Amino acid sequence: MCLWFSLPCCLRRGSNVVHTMFKKVCRFIRQHQKKILVGGGVMVGVLWLNKYLHSKLVDFEFKRTTEYVEQLKKQQHFEGTLQTCDSSTISLVPKVWEHLLMLLDFDQVLDMLKIKSGNKLQLWEELKINIISYAVCEVYATSLFVMFMRVQLSVIGGYMYVDTHWQKSENGINFPLATAEVQQKYLACIQHFLDIGVKQLVRLVSEAVKKQFGSVSLKDNLFLKDFHSLLQNVKLDIAGTHGVIPKVSEYLLPDDPAHLPSGSSASTTPLVLSKLLVETSDILESPDFVKVLSSCVDQGYGALLDKLSECYFHINQSNKDRFTNPYNVNVPLAKVIPVLKKVLQDVPVEDKSLFTYQLLQLELLKSFSANIYEAFSQSVEDSNHSLNKQVQTV
Repeated sequence: MCLWFSLPCCLRRGSNVVHTMFKKVCRFIRQHQKKILVGGGVMVGVLWLNKYLHSKLVDFEFKRTTEYVEQLKKQQHFEGTLQTCDSSTISLVPKVWEHLLMLLDFDQVLDMLKIKSGNKLQLWEELKINIISYAVCEVYATSLFVMFMRVQLSVIGGYMYVDTHWQKSENGINFPLATAEVQQKYLACIQHFLDIGVKQLVRLVSEAVKKQFGSVSLKDNLFLKDFHSLLQNVKLDIAGTHGVIPKVSEYLLPDDPAHLPSGSSASTTPLVLSKLLVETSDILESPDFVKVLSSCVDQGYGALLDKLSECYFHINQSNKDRFTNPYNVNVPLAKVIPVLKKVLQDVPVEDKSLFTYQLLQLELLKSFSANIYEAFSQSVEDSNHSLNKQVQTV
């Protein structure tokens, strides 16, 4: 009974306590209203900022992952482009040597000497100029061919990469730039080098060789260093004031490329091809191209001196049983010319291709190719839109 009567008293005391606490809380809120609002705002701001930064971090990680994947794809595409370029260069470079042999036909001169037809001394002088010119032309022609193939494949590789990763235009229509027809016509420019450029190169080199070796008699004794000095003078005469070769683009690119016939389905081809040729010409005349070409030619002259050392070694071995340093051998030029002809011509294609392999492995050439590819794989996407607008107006 006591508990029953004491329950209302407990409830009244409890309600009084709650009422008192509520009044204190209300009074506390009234007294610290500004602090509570500021604190609440800070907490809400912190929560919102945390959520915002988390979303930004997720976006950043996604973007970085996407860029990394794209970079891997681009790297793989570039490496595939280099492999295609190298295999094509190795298979096509013998055509360059064939053209050189046709233009500097010293076999015909040798046949005339064998049958004693014509002025013997004049034929020997012609043979001397032709063989030395061939040796020097091989250096320049191979260097130009290797570099031009790298430039072409790097440029067209950049276009092809953009074609496989382009964004749709505003009206949902876009035209590929590196179509099969564009690639075929652009890469066919190498035929200009084989048909015309090689002739110009032979003429340029032959004039420089005649200037330096024309006054050297076949009876004159030459040390290897003398031959080296004469070749360096030939190199300087060819370069003139242009670094390596004057007006390189004239040897490699046609002045008036063939246009597509009217009514072609690939309406972008003339525009893209014209743009490609202009951009390639700019690359060929750039200081970077001259620098890399100079490095290739220097390596070629080094390989040529190795062949000359081999010639002097063989000549010396035929005269003496004991070994003598080729640089200490002094022999008539008439003895060097036939041996040089044999070293240049009568060797397997694999051995002749050694210089080409060495050029393709040059780090400077690889970096140059990578820079071209990277520049075109980024810049072509912008030109994609402008070219498509031009096509749509045609």
